[in-house]
Amino acid sequence: MDFQELNRNLELVLLSFSCLIMNFIGDMENLPPPSNVENTYMRRFYYQKQAELEFEMQSLRELKHPEYANAIQMLEEQFRTELEAEEIADQLEKERIEEQYEREKEAAERELEERLTELMEAMIQECEEQKKKIDHEFHNSDISSAPANDYPSKKSLRRRPNEPTPYSEKHTHAKTRPNIADALTDQEIQEDLLLLEEAELKSL
Repeated sequence: MDFQELNRNLELVLLSFSCLIMNFIGDMENLPPPSNVENTYMRRFYYQKQAELEFEMQSLRELKHPEYANAIQMLEEQFRTELEAEEIADQLEKERIEEQYEREKEAAERELEERLTELMEAMIQECEEQKKKIDHEFHNSDISSAPANDYPSKKSLRRRPNEPTPYSEKHTHAKTRPNIADALTDQEIQEDLLLLEEAELKSL
C-alpha cells in the first residue's frame, strides 16, 4: 500500500462519517420540536442529541473523532505491515541480485584466466615451432660454400704453344700450392679445380 492509496482510504473514512452525521442531523432538524409542557423531556433529549451530533461533527472536522482515529490507526498498521513485507521482499531481491552478480563475476574471471592461459600456451608453442624451424634451416644450410657464379673467374693471358712458363708464375705456384692444400678441404680443392678447368676452356 502506497501513500496515495492511504490518503484515498482516509478520505473515504472521513466522507463516510461526514455523510452519516449530516444525515442524522438533517433527520433531527426535520422533526418538529415538541411545544407542550408534557413533552419537556422529549425536547430536552432532542436538543441534547443534536448537541452531541454537532460535537461529533466538529470532532470529525478537526480529525479527532474516536472512530476516525481508530480507522486511521487500523490503516497505519496495515500500511506498516505491507511496508515491512515490501522491505523484506526488496532485501531478498537485492541479495539475489548480488549473489547472481558474484557468480557471473567469478565465471567471467575464470573464463578470462582460461583464455589468457590458452593464449600464453599458443604463443609459447608458436615460438618453439619457429625456433625449431630456424634451427633446422641453420643445420641444413651450407653457409661455408657459395655458388660458383658469385665469384668472378680469374682471366689469364693465352700463351703460345711450347711457350715456357714465366719464372715468377712458376715460383708463385710452387710457393702458394702447399698453403692452399693445407688451408682448403678436399671438396673445396675439387671445386677450385673445376673452376680452373672451366676458365681454361673459356680462354681457348
